Amino acid sequence: MRKLFTLLLMTLLPLAASADYIDAEIDGICYYLNTKNKTAMVTSNPPNPDNASISNNYSGVVSIPNIIKYQEEEYTVTSIGVRAFMGCDNLYSVILPQSVTFVNQLGFNSSGLTSIDASSVEKFEISVFAFCSKLEKVVLSDKLEIIPRGLFSGCTSLKSIVIPSGVTYIELSAFRNCDNLTSVFVKSKTPCGIDPNAFPENFEATLYVPVGSKADYAAADVWKNFKNIVELEYMEGDVLTAKTEEGVDMTFKVINGLDKTCQVGEGEYKKAIAENTEGAVTVPDQVNGLHVTSIGAGAFYYCRQMTSISLPESLLTIEGGAFEKCHSLTSIKLPSSLRTIGGGAFYNCLFEEITIPATVTSIQQGAFKLCNRLTSVTVLSPTPLKIDETTFSTRANVTLKVPAGCKAAYEAADYWKEFKEIVENDISDGDWFMGKTAEGLDMNFQVISAKDKTCKVAAKKFDRVFHAIDVKTEGVVTIPAEVNGFKVVAIDDMAFYYCGGVTSFVLPEGLISIGAEAFEKCWAVESFNIT
Repeated sequence: MRKLFTLLLMTLLPLAASADYIDAEIDGICYYLNTKNKTAMVTSNPPNPDNASISNNYSGVVSIPNIIKYQEEEYTVTSIGVRAFMGCDNLYSVILPQSVTFVNQLGFNSSGLTSIDASSVEKFEISVFAFCSKLEKVVLSDKLEIIPRGLFSGCTSLKSIVIPSGVTYIELSAFRNCDNLTSVFVKSKTPCGIDPNAFPENFEATLYVPVGSKADYAAADVWKNFKNIVELEYMEGDVLTAKTEEGVDMTFKVINGLDKTCQVGEGEYKKAIAENTEGAVTVPDQVNGLHVTSIGAGAFYYCRQMTSISLPESLLTIEGGAFEKCHSLTSIKLPSSLRTIGGGAFYNCLFEEITIPATVTSIQQGAFKLCNRLTSVTVLSPTPLKIDETTFSTRANVTLKVPAGCKAAYEAADYWKEFKEIVENDISDGDWFMGKTAEGLDMNFQVISAKDKTCKVAAKKFDRVFHAIDVKTEGVVTIPAEVNGFKVVAIDDMAFYYCGGVTSFVLPEGLISIGAEAFEKCWAVESFNIT
């Protein structure tokens, strides 16, 4: 009888245990739900409890929520399961919530992932990103202690990595066959433990370490094998605080220590200033020698007493929700350097008019959603950008002002054509706009005479350096003879200063003047040709 009872108990135990777990699919994502502690683990699609060879159906961008609801119960998503995204060739981005702190072995192995922010993950099992040959960018958590065996093995597109300050050991083959890894940034002043075979053989990468720690790394096992060790004042992810000209404390986060760029705020809806800050706020163009190029996600979220904000000409990106629900913000001037306006950037703001610079190439979903007092939108781009129905949700009550000669294009463009009315603006002397070269490059121009329809190749100032094109441009650059109906007759001072990758310039025949230092330090130029 005792043997029979024992046998029966052993038979029932797995059933009792499995009753605590449920497989569920919610909004295209599969989960393994723990009904006892109300947590969820993301699994493969379809689920594969036996971890056998799988056919995984995730693709594109997968955004994992913090909380899911199943049969009226809420579950917190805390982990990524074994092989959850393994082999998903058509997957290129996964957005992890802050609640995900653990990723099981092979979680993203051999997938098409190109980038991921894993700043919430405190522990990885082995080979999570192994053989993700398209992976270019990873953000790791400061709470991460171990970089496990094979974590990035075979990530051949990975060119740089930041090792957080909390890492105490890097295991065998962590970066094996990362043959294009050229920059390793280590944030700790004290060298952590590292397996002799953590990095590829014949490794040629530069090791960047905090100021004052080069000697320690040059003497440490394995680390001393780096042929080039460079001290860097700021590392990606470093956070600093500075005062604005009004005396307001503002937080910044380093984007790239080498390029010396930073963003306002830490992102993830962490405010850059105190929520109750009143009146005007000026964002500086530089902080401690770092160029301010971005407003982080939610940086000024619900700063409802801020009445105006001045943005620098160094700014390239305004991320999602940056000014969401800033109800007292009655006016804002977007800089002519701006490239991207993120999703919900100005959601539910109450200003009455806005001008979108010609340099903007992307306006994302809901950027100006529920801006209920908006009456006028001026767009300086001659070509309508792609938007959706949420970008300007109140457009039926808004007048759209577009460049001269561009009304027909906007009347034919989806969602732009739904504005209350579309009128053409007169072009004025000194107006900026962007055009394309024969090679498809973006180039800045400025109107010389609206009456004569003449313009010049124009340079934007960026910390004493002036750019008419991306300074990293390589190869041939053809300056058009005419752009947007304007004849190009001049090249501005320092227009192509420091464009060291350009090998040849093709100049238009109607060119009348070339400004001072227009091509200074263009070291690779072999020829100038006139069309």
